[in-house]
Amino acid sequence: MEDYKKEFIEFMIDCEVLKFGDFVTKSGRKTPFFVNTGFYRTGAQLRRLGQYYARAIKETFGTDFNVLFGPAYKGIPLTVAATMSISELYDADIRYCSNRKEVKDHGDTGILLGSKIKDGDRVMIIEDVTTSGKSIEETFPIIKAQGDVEIKGLIVSLNRMERGKGTKSALDEIKDLYGFPTAAIVTMADVTECLYNKECNGQVVIDYSMDATTYFPTLDQYKYNDALMLGCESGEPVQAAANGQVVSISEDVETGTTMVMDLGNGYQATYGQLKDITVEPGQTVESGTILGYVSDPTKYYVKEGANLYFSMTKDGNPIDPMIYIETVTE
Repeated sequence: MEDYKKEFIEFMIDCEVLKFGDFVTKSGRKTPFFVNTGFYRTGAQLRRLGQYYARAIKETFGTDFNVLFGPAYKGIPLTVAATMSISELYDADIRYCSNRKEVKDHGDTGILLGSKIKDGDRVMIIEDVTTSGKSIEETFPIIKAQGDVEIKGLIVSLNRMERGKGTKSALDEIKDLYGFPTAAIVTMADVTECLYNKECNGQVVIDYSMDATTYFPTLDQYKYNDALMLGCESGEPVQAAANGQVVSISEDVETGTTMVMDLGNGYQATYGQLKDITVEPGQTVESGTILGYVSDPTKYYVKEGANLYFSMTKDGNPIDPMIYIETVTE
């Protein structure tokens, strides 16, 4: 992944544009993440945003277009920021254009603001995200009604990689339906690869999740996650999180060398992706004892990189280790 894409993902987190939790989108779907570009609120933020868009547009489409169109309302600042950055970075003078929600009948009349669209124009469309394709459904006829124009493509900030109205993703459906290419600065797979169980501003952004599915890059699928995958370097020592007794040490196709510890009161902890184990089944260990070392990732976590698999159960049921670890160490 290019460095600017990693920077953009952290930029979204910093601006609180990308959030994780339980949300419902405008189309009524439940989702474990939400994107709100309305949280880009300062000139400095919009300048950076425009630069990220400009770079993605240049790399994917080039600058063989002369109008950048952004559907109202969020598309308005996007077109302005991106056209300024394209001019600054690539010396290409692109006109910006957006639609109004209502036709204006006085002064600068019509449904468009910014540049007008005329015959022969080559138009690039810019949006924040596309969930169902509804905004393109509304604005495509507006653009085509302005004259004999060519739509060169659609660029969004984040490809949610969610199904559209049918079985394909929303961006793929738009591509098939309207006949122009689509692209994004980053995809949700990029976000997961960049942030999965890694700290951003002191927080683990994606971790244990039994309430909603999360994306696993190597497997290229969404599934529930009953463990933490803590990003580490191969060879790092693994210490016991709490006092306990080693129950078993075994080999697992997904988690490699795996150790189960009984912590008492119905709690068990499982450590996976280990090597060079230093303890034995039946041995009692204290919190902080080195149990072994982090191994290279199994084939299930190649893209995630070396990591420590850590899960916990209470009476056989999965629990969030981050919530319960203090309880079992009291």
